[in-house]
Amino acid sequence: MNEYELWWSSLPIKEKERIARKGIEKSSKGADIAPESYRYPACTVWWESLTDARKFRIFDHCVNRHGLELRDWDEANPYGD
Repeated sequence: MNEYELWWSSLPIKEKERIARKGIEKSSKGADIAPESYRYPACTVWWESLTDARKFRIFDHCVNRHGLELRDWDEANPYGD
């Protein structure tokens, strides 16, 4: 598993849905999108359909522009809630 796949798997569902919604909106060019297309688990199906290059661009954008970094594991809070 590469860094951006590990990053995706660590994100809260709310963030996965938000990222998928924005990605689908960009590719739909303004067309209405159904919530079922980005709600969990569809957001992960969308993520898995992307090329590695696109996944890396999304990962890089989210980490560098929005600070959505992979959290360090903490014994007191193993799920990062």
